[in-house]
Amino acid sequence: MNILGIFARYPEPGKTKTRLAAKIGDKPAADLYACCVRDLVSRLTQLTDQLWIASTPDMPESNKWFQSLVTIQEEDQPKLLNQPEGDLGQRVDWFFRKAIDQNNGPAVLIGTDSPDLPSSRITQAFELLNGGIADVVTVPAADGGYVLIGMAGKPGGLFDKIRWSSPFTLLDTIKAVDSAGLRLSVLPTWYDIDHVENLGTLAALQEHPGQTEAASCQLTAAYLKRFIEEFREG
Repeated sequence: MNILGIFARYPEPGKTKTRLAAKIGDKPAADLYACCVRDLVSRLTQLTDQLWIASTPDMPESNKWFQSLVTIQEEDQPKLLNQPEGDLGQRVDWFFRKAIDQNNGPAVLIGTDSPDLPSSRITQAFELLNGGIADVVTVPAADGGYVLIGMAGKPGGLFDKIRWSSPFTLLDTIKAVDSAGLRLSVLPTWYDIDHVENLGTLAALQEHPGQTEAASCQLTAAYLKRFIEEFREG
């Protein structure tokens, strides 16, 4: 059984997508992010045996919002979890330990900043892990991190010394994989939506669905289109 995990944050204005919010405003950034999460949950349920949504923070309004995403699914409902306390490395470690303990097989983890991440990247990651070709799989991001990481076994301290949210995240991870004697496969790069410039890329790729690798993300694209039109008028 394949487990695909999503790390997601409750879309609260002022605490969500803060770098993007500095340019477009707190509420638009949170609303756009909410669309990203909804699009991903709707699509990714079809790509895996079980979808895990690991959310933060653990509070009533956050849990209620994520529960509403699960109840709209007709079947194969995603599993909801709350991310534990700790830095990103500790939380990534937690996910893989928990998933592989339950699954006894590979797991893949993505964030929610790439709503149009090609489905082929995810299916390729599982194929490489299930086929015994790789122990670790990544999809690099343009900023030096990655938008996907998958593992065939438990991390064993792999993420202890990674410089997270830095230009060196991917580099540190590759060095850690090499030091652990694990086999790594690196799939083609994708991008995060962290800056206002990334919104132009997303909008452009969504203009011609099916003609690029980008997955369709209808809610995100529709919101972005309205926002761009309002921005022009303003």
